[in-house]
Amino acid sequence: MPHRLPAEWEPHLATLVAWPAAEELWQEDLPAAQTEWLDLCRAIVEKPQRGSSDLLIVLARNERESKTAQEALSSSGLSRDLVKFLTIDYGDIWLRDTAPIFTRDEGSLTAIGFRFNGWGQKYCFEPDLVLAATLAQRLKVNFIQNELVTEGGALEWNEDGLLLTTESCLVDEKRNPGLSRAQAERELQESLGFNRILWLKRGMINDHTDGHIDTLVRFAPGKKILLMQSKDEDDPQREILNEIEADLRNMMPLLPGYELVICPSPGQILDADGEIMPASYMNFYISNGAVIVPTYASRYDEEAVRLIGACFTDRKVVGCSARSILTGGGAFHCITQQIPLLSERL
Repeated sequence: MPHRLPAEWEPHLATLVAWPAAEELWQEDLPAAQTEWLDLCRAIVEKPQRGSSDLLIVLARNERESKTAQEALSSSGLSRDLVKFLTIDYGDIWLRDTAPIFTRDEGSLTAIGFRFNGWGQKYCFEPDLVLAATLAQRLKVNFIQNELVTEGGALEWNEDGLLLTTESCLVDEKRNPGLSRAQAERELQESLGFNRILWLKRGMINDHTDGHIDTLVRFAPGKKILLMQSKDEDDPQREILNEIEADLRNMMPLLPGYELVICPSPGQILDADGEIMPASYMNFYISNGAVIVPTYASRYDEEAVRLIGACFTDRKVVGCSARSILTGGGAFHCITQQIPLLSERL
């Protein structure tokens, strides 16, 4: 029986995050990434206009790191009543991809895990290969193993059962060799209950994930589809963003009532070595009380936050720096995973 996947803006019980602590991975960027992570956590527990804020479930790899995370969160002003800590081993903090996705079915939660192989065998940390199942067990939630090799960040859905994804992350020879689009669609529809699947081709330059949809296109309530458009001629992502916009405009006749909302791209964002970074405003996270938009010290930050905010009038929409977190490969959506509330109302 297909499962009911609530849209991200539907009520949450909790948000999962993991304390960034792996110095060997983050190196000199770790302190700044931890500061940005704390800003995100404060924004997540923002009191909503109605109902309750998300409970923040913080993973730490061991008791020492759990104590450090508790001290950091306490020093940043978060009430202990809003945070729960869970000691569990993991490779890194990208829980959108390594944690399960949670469905709400007939009054109970179910965790669904995909086969994870380190984003096409790029970064394989042993604990991450089993984290979805381990988390479900620790949270005492029924677990179902989906046989597709993919990640949560490769799937974007709304309340109408419409799914957006990319060919580069589903029908990829390093993830699902020999799998056709038709076979992938059948599996996603039968196991997760999607009514229609829309395919884009590929992702941005230097995206470690090969093109996760949550850095390209996002849904918002009221049948809105958000995407980015380059304003700068020297934006290295300009070609791919133009391709995405063209593909979506070609799809619109098949999507009556839907509206495209265009935000600017951050433009050219480079790391300390002068390498292009896949900076995206689309990697925002929606909590019960807020929408947290990643910013990059770009001249387009304020405009992007304003345009995204206009799509979420029932929440506070804030921009928080994610430039240091991006050095690890992603932003706010990549490092969060929501657990839906059992009831559709708070």
